[in-house]
Amino acid sequence: MMKQALVKIVCQVAKLIDVKSLVTLSLVAALVVMTTKGTELPALFSNAVMLVLGFFFGKNVKPSQEEV
Repeated sequence: MMKQALVKIVCQVAKLIDVKSLVTLSLVAALVVMTTKGTELPALFSNAVMLVLGFFFGKNVKPSQEEV
């Protein structure tokens, strides 16, 4: 029983780790480091982070039946 739960958890974590997730996490980490150090953020970098975050979180939104 315990082994099945552990396998299920490992499989779920493996699903979370893909290229898009790694890119998003690395961009957010860079944004946090640059912000905490007081470094001025280039406009292109800031726009890229917002675009990636919008895509990453917006791709799971499904239209309701009224919108279709």
